[in-house]
Amino acid sequence: MGARGATAFLARGAERLTFMAVWNVTGQPGASVPAGFDDDGLPVGVQLIGRHGDDALLLALSAQLEQARPWADRRPPVAA
Repeated sequence: MGARGATAFLARGAERLTFMAVWNVTGQPGASVPAGFDDDGLPVGVQLIGRHGDDALLLALSAQLEQARPWADRRPPVAA
């Protein structure tokens, strides 16, 4: 990836980082959970944020989502 490509990639990521810092500062629990696959077979995830100190509820929800959308036996296609 060239400098322009890398710069563009980092700029797109920075747009989203603005929202993530709030959760780090407040200490609220968060989880990134696989949520299925798109039409091309690529994995899609969801970020879940829980109430402060309520890690157990967030973990229970994450487990339910993973059980409803199993992913462990699937792999995205790899192009050579």
